[in-house]
Amino acid sequence: MFPGVPIFYVISGYLVSASYERQTSVLTYFKNRFLRIYPGLWVNLGFTVVVLLCFGYRFTHLSNYGWLLAQFLGFFYTPDFLKTFGFGHYNGSLWTIIVELQFYFLLPVLYRTMRGAKSGNRILLTFLFAFMAARLVLNYSHPHMGGAGESPMERLVQYTFVPHFFMFLLGVTLQRYRVYTSSIVAGKGPLWVALYVLSKLLLPDVPLVWVFSDALLAVSIVSAAYTLPRTAERVLRGQDISYGVYIYHGLLINIVIQMKLAPNSSNQLILLVATSACLLGTLSWFFVERPFLRKKRKLEGLPG
Repeated sequence: MFPGVPIFYVISGYLVSASYERQTSVLTYFKNRFLRIYPGLWVNLGFTVVVLLCFGYRFTHLSNYGWLLAQFLGFFYTPDFLKTFGFGHYNGSLWTIIVELQFYFLLPVLYRTMRGAKSGNRILLTFLFAFMAARLVLNYSHPHMGGAGESPMERLVQYTFVPHFFMFLLGVTLQRYRVYTSSIVAGKGPLWVALYVLSKLLLPDVPLVWVFSDALLAVSIVSAAYTLPRTAERVLRGQDISYGVYIYHGLLINIVIQMKLAPNSSNQLILLVATSACLLGTLSWFFVERPFLRKKRKLEGLPG
């Protein structure tokens, strides 16, 4: 009902575009993106290697070291020797990082296209509708893409920005149009969420409706964020373990499968993985991500 990956892309488009508009140079923008993604990811990779060694996997072939180098650079895939680990993908959530990195490179191109144009936001909308149309074409022409029956070529397309860029652009568009200042968005989170849920329950399950529902989902996310805007700040006090939880939870699920742990219910399994992911996410935040993000704030000229 509430798909995590599209939500991730919308939030990313909203926040990264706002960050880009504050930067003094494209170089600073890329340095900041690097500091946000790679340090935590590299520690995650090191932890993954330790886990794999504990389960008896050995990096004895030259190709396996090539795989490690690819993971270090951010080109994530599961090699043949890890197809027997867990559910067959050593960390199933990391493929989205590849797509996210493509967004990071495309955003400056998008803003350069809009620069100096009186109709900059119209250009943005043109890109948004074009990639919505591209997603529709892919949904109709390749209905199995992203599912169990997808072909290798469909999987390759899934790892590109093309099927997902419209969700990122929805976030950029909502940020550029400052929808949080609108009386029909700010403070109306429950209403927009209800509209989204109704669209999923009542409308036919066809690609055109999927895209419409995704647009509703994007507005719902922003509206929910500005319904109780100070709550997260008061509760979390600036701490953000979301990225750490995101990059570790898939690995933890594999560990549970590999150890053949069988809780009495799926709820217990979810609780076990969620608790462990929150613990690792917290450690990642305090000991890896936050120290590097302080360097990011210095690059932006903000107090640490």
